[in-house]
Amino acid sequence: MNIKKSLKIRLSRLYSKHLVKKYGFKMIRAESWANMVLNDWIWRKPKTNIPFKKKLWLTKNGFGFSRLKMQGLTPENCKYFLSDFDYWRMMPLDCEYYHLINDKLSLRYVLEKYKEFLPEYYCTIDKHGGIHLLPDAPFSLDIIDDFFIKLAKIKNDIAMKPTAGAEGKGFFRYQYHSGKFYLNGEEKSENEVKSFFKSLKGYLLTEYVHQCDEHDRICSESACALRINSIKEDNEKPFLMHSFARFGTKESGAVSNLMSGGVSISYDSYTGYYGDKFLYAYNQNIKWLDRHPDSNISLKGKQLTNWELIRDKLIEIHEYLSIFPYMGFDVIVTNEGFKICEINSAPSVSYGQAMCYPIYKNEKAAAFFNKRLKGKRCNIQ
Repeated sequence: MNIKKSLKIRLSRLYSKHLVKKYGFKMIRAESWANMVLNDWIWRKPKTNIPFKKKLWLTKNGFGFSRLKMQGLTPENCKYFLSDFDYWRMMPLDCEYYHLINDKLSLRYVLEKYKEFLPEYYCTIDKHGGIHLLPDAPFSLDIIDDFFIKLAKIKNDIAMKPTAGAEGKGFFRYQYHSGKFYLNGEEKSENEVKSFFKSLKGYLLTEYVHQCDEHDRICSESACALRINSIKEDNEKPFLMHSFARFGTKESGAVSNLMSGGVSISYDSYTGYYGDKFLYAYNQNIKWLDRHPDSNISLKGKQLTNWELIRDKLIEIHEYLSIFPYMGFDVIVTNEGFKICEINSAPSVSYGQAMCYPIYKNEKAAAFFNKRLKGKRCNIQ
């Protein structure tokens, strides 16, 4: 380990321990805030051109530097936004069962009742390279050397993602058509495919969900993934809070999240209408765009395909999973309906507050998060 990396880890741990002791953070989330602060002030390059006094103001009020432009923060409006400090301080929420939805594999069994709204689950590759068939696998296949060759020839289009991971890291699209194999669009020989899978560990293989025509016209290189954050109090109906669509770009490649160079646009879960602008927020470079940067398509005044079905079913599913007070659905819209790719137990609110509305501008959202903060908002010393 080099000196710089070792120093980063030591500083992060020291600051995290201080946050746990003084502010009641849980260690895993203390590290999230600590790393944000240390990256903003010390490690990130290139440095931002934010004035020094403004940087101090952001940190004192619990916000990362990127939120200044992305959320349009000012001394007058920052009271309406849930700060990064307060968000991480309340996470994870008290629920001992969150592992059931965080785990990409167990989600298939938890939502057996709603499997029509899930992609087909074929197999998992464990950390030792062992192959385990899942409920939707073509069971006629034998687990032999050419298992993945046969799987591709039967299913043609397969999504592969790490069983533990986020932000699209490690994602592969595995295809077979016209007698040829492809990994993320790059042609591979049969021997190259076999060699690739021999080295693969800790992966889940599912159906690759084909997005609706509307989204395919905007970006066909990667599937648009909706993010819908839902909150639920005891004895109350779930409320779909922030909703937005994430589109890929030439820059983001096979994935569509903003951390990889994708763009995102809000939509209203209760009317289906898109917002006016796309957000680009890669590597601290914040831009608001009228149109998708590659296809030049605007979504202003248009409605999301199948928005009513998505709204009604996600509310029903959160009712079914009522032990979870807060979750974020990752959804791909199809021509026929939709598929849930993942559910997150601690979805970020930073993008939603920028594109949809600040937490404290919505009565239900404000009440939900205030309850978890016990009314004590950020006051960093």
